[in-house]
Amino acid sequence: MDNPYQPPSAAEPPVLPPSLADLRNPRTLALTSLWLYGISVVAETVDHVQRSVAPALPDLSGSGFHDTYHVESLGLTPLDWLMLLAGLGSVVPYLMWKYRAAANARILDPSAARVSPGMAVGSYFIPFVQLVIPCQAMAGIARASKVGLAGVALWWTGHVGAVLAGVVIGLMPVPPAGSDRPSAFEHGYIVWSLLTFAVTCQLLMRITRSQAAKCGA
Repeated sequence: MDNPYQPPSAAEPPVLPPSLADLRNPRTLALTSLWLYGISVVAETVDHVQRSVAPALPDLSGSGFHDTYHVESLGLTPLDWLMLLAGLGSVVPYLMWKYRAAANARILDPSAARVSPGMAVGSYFIPFVQLVIPCQAMAGIARASKVGLAGVALWWTGHVGAVLAGVVIGLMPVPPAGSDRPSAFEHGYIVWSLLTFAVTCQLLMRITRSQAAKCGA
C-alpha cells in the first residue's frame, strides 16, 4: 500500500515535438558558400581563357600527365591560388548549410527528410556512400521545403559529371611543347562547370528562401 503521506513525485514534462520556432535561417551560410564557389569558378574560367589566347607554356614537369594549370611545372599562379582557396573555402559553409537545411527539413516534414542531418554531411566522406546518400539527403530537403526534385537531379548530375571530367583531364597525355592549349574536351568542361554553378545557385537559394520564409526571416 502506498504511503498516503508521501508527497507526489514530480511528473516529467512531456517531450514536445519540434515546432517552426526551432527553425534556423540558412541564408547566410548559403550566400557565403555560393560566393566563394562563384569566385572559384570565375578564376577557373579566366585561367582557361588566358590559356586559350596566350602562347602555350612548355611542360617542365616530365610527369607524363596533362598539367592543366601548370601547377607542377611552374608553381601555383595567383589565379590557381584563388581558385583553390575559394573552392576549398566554399566547402565548410556549404556543409554547414546542408546540416542546417536538413535539420530544418526534419522539422518541416519528417516523413520527407529521412536522412539525418549528420549523415547528410558525413556521407560525403564515406566511400561509395558518397555516390548516393548526399543526393538522397538533398532530395529530402527539397521535398520538405516544397521545392521540385528536378533541380536536385540536375545539381547532382552536374557535380558528378564535373568530378569525372576533371579526372579525365588530369589523365590526358601531355601535349607536345608549344601546343598546350585547351582541348575541345576542356572547353566543354568549363561550360559544364558554369552550368553546374548556375544550377547549384538556383537550387540552394530556392531551398533557402523557402526555409527562411517559414522561420519568419
